[in-house]
Amino acid sequence: MTYTIEQRTTPPALIATWHDDFDFMRDARTYSADVRELLNAQESPVYYIMNIGTWQNMSFNELLEATSIAAGSKDANFHNPNNIATLIITNDRAVAISADGLKSDSFGNANVLVFSTLDDALAFAQQEAA
Repeated sequence: MTYTIEQRTTPPALIATWHDDFDFMRDARTYSADVRELLNAQESPVYYIMNIGTWQNMSFNELLEATSIAAGSKDANFHNPNNIATLIITNDRAVAISADGLKSDSFGNANVLVFSTLDDALAFAQQEAA
């Protein structure tokens, strides 16, 4: 499997991890649909944590496609009513800049934060959930 999605209760989170063999153009739409299905099934809101830290160097076209899939419509995962906030783990500067742009009116003011490690994202979610 090119990605895994793990449910956590403390803090309340879905942790989606892209593995080294994740091919964005091949896997992104299936991945997004799987996340959407899990978000829709939640009994209460959770943090959507995207652990893409081991996956590097998104091309410009992949960044454009990613923003469209993630936040380009009111039905996108970043705007799901069961998504408290999207926490992205990455060290890719282009992804971080793109994520910051998702907070704009053009992308529905998505609630997105970027972290360099999963531990940092989990600590943030735990503190906010307390």
